[in-house]
Amino acid sequence: MMKKIFLILIAISILILDVSAQRKNMSVSRNNGRYSLKINDGSKKINLTVRGDVLLTADDLGIQKISNDGFVDFRKGDQLLYITPAKDGSLDYTINRKRKSVLDASDKSLIASCVEFMINGGIDASNRAKRIFSMKGTSGVLDEVSRFNSDYTKEIYLSSLLKNAPLSQQEMAAVLNKANEFISSDYYKSELMQEVATSYLKDDVIRAAYLNAIGNMSSDYYKTQVINKLLNEPALSDNDFLQVIKIISGIGSDYYQSEIISGLLKNNGLNKNRYAQAIEAMQGIKSDYYKSGILMQLVDAGNDDVTGWRQLIYYAGTIGSDYYQSEVLTKIAEKMPENDSLNAELKETARKIQSDYYYGKVQRAINERESN
Repeated sequence: MMKKIFLILIAISILILDVSAQRKNMSVSRNNGRYSLKINDGSKKINLTVRGDVLLTADDLGIQKISNDGFVDFRKGDQLLYITPAKDGSLDYTINRKRKSVLDASDKSLIASCVEFMINGGIDASNRAKRIFSMKGTSGVLDEVSRFNSDYTKEIYLSSLLKNAPLSQQEMAAVLNKANEFISSDYYKSELMQEVATSYLKDDVIRAAYLNAIGNMSSDYYKTQVINKLLNEPALSDNDFLQVIKIISGIGSDYYQSEIISGLLKNNGLNKNRYAQAIEAMQGIKSDYYKSGILMQLVDAGNDDVTGWRQLIYYAGTIGSDYYQSEVLTKIAEKMPENDSLNAELKETARKIQSDYYYGKVQRAINERESN
């Protein structure tokens, strides 16, 4: 329970940092499906506050509808715009503190400027993404994404493609490549990647794009979160497996390293090369607890390769804790195939255990092995 609470606190902390970095001039709050957006830019004297659901016009120049509890408050220099919903479903406009029933060219220009900021802030993004897709297809939505500054907004448009559009192999790979290229926030990138249907991950090209995007993440937490989705897919190629190993080498946390290696070991198809690569990957783990856990999994995975068992014995000997070292060596003694050279190395490694109690435990396992 404490570990879960700790991980939740880490996730929240990272989320706050990512959101702060993305929104130096923008803040967003949500409540019961509604949200408020504020944009402040002191140099341009611009302030935009949006509350409620807003539907933009198809030409992206005006506002078609605002939910009953909503409003739009826009200030640009000395120009003021305030829009609220009327009882009949139309909109009430107050421009420069004057109610307007008829809009002139200057009023429409101010509204269009307001809408542009709303679009950039992600207002009505899902509807706009669907509209753009219906006219220009996947490429049209991807082109639109490239013009936004906010990762928050980019993620909404790309997510809309994943949720609403049947994508081909090439299109799905293009979405992942675009996310990798244009989304800098690990939080928003991981949110998007977790929406990729597992059926797509059976494809080699899509898995390659998926792994490439993971490799460019900085956060150990989000790397692990996203890669675990991929590890649920049994059809990992040898190249996929190697790419995951490379990603592990860039992770600093023993916990997250062990999480991913453990997931790899549970994945189907642990051949001789993958076994060796998994052993190599665990070299970066410093914690005796996590190191011993991976070694125990490797022992359980089974292997007829003498070199592989020799590596297991060697890395068991690098464990500082007598307890964890004895646990691993005892299990090796129980599972290891009969081989005079390996038997000698196992005995030699066991002698390095300082505790008489734990050394005795391993020696009993060795004796039982030799008597059978």
